[in-house]
Amino acid sequence: YNQIEADTRAIYGEGLQEQAPLQCELEEVQKRLTRLKEAQAHELEHDSRERIGRAVQAHEAKITQLQEKISRANNSI
Repeated sequence: YNQIEADTRAIYGEGLQEQAPLQCELEEVQKRLTRLKEAQAHELEHDSRERIGRAVQAHEAKITQLQEKISRANNSI
């Protein structure tokens, strides 16, 4: 099931730039970002906070990218 879901997201979201799969992926990335920020706030070790910080930055960049794709998909309708 997970593989089918990932394939569907890749084909229809990333490949065909359809809004619904992109929106689902955006919501998932936003949820992960929230959890990462919570973990970063509770982490005591400096190395772990830095590692989580890099993951936060990557998720924020992915959110921006997905929002741009969704915006383009809306404009093409």
